[in-house]
Amino acid sequence: MLLSTFSSSVEGRRDARPKAFFQAAQLYGSYADSHGAGTAVLVLFLLVYVLGKGIPHLSWELLSTRPSYLTERIGILPDILNTLYIVVAALGVTIPLGVGAAIYLTEYAENRRVVSVIELAVSHPLYTASWECFFSVSS
Repeated sequence: MLLSTFSSSVEGRRDARPKAFFQAAQLYGSYADSHGAGTAVLVLFLLVYVLGKGIPHLSWELLSTRPSYLTERIGILPDILNTLYIVVAALGVTIPLGVGAAIYLTEYAENRRVVSVIELAVSHPLYTASWECFFSVSS
């Protein structure tokens, strides 16, 4: 996958890049794949460990009440609601901003060079580090 990106041909002939370049590209691909798999295994282990230790202690009272020091009650309802408020506020800001930027870039932007650089940065997995960790395991 990574090698095909680097081994593009120019007018039917192979690039003039040295053989070491393609070997380095293959080495980087296997290096990134192994680190992506290691990260996925670590995240899976931590998820199983935390859920295994925490699920037995979950109760409806914990999830649906507010904490109170007077009645010695523990609850996380305000924390859950504040998380939802933050997610809704973030979506309320980023969705219109992202849609507006996409409309501007596709319809009104005159500098095609800047638009092509932005499209490359967004679409190319080498520039998006988080994609490498999650999608290299499945390929």
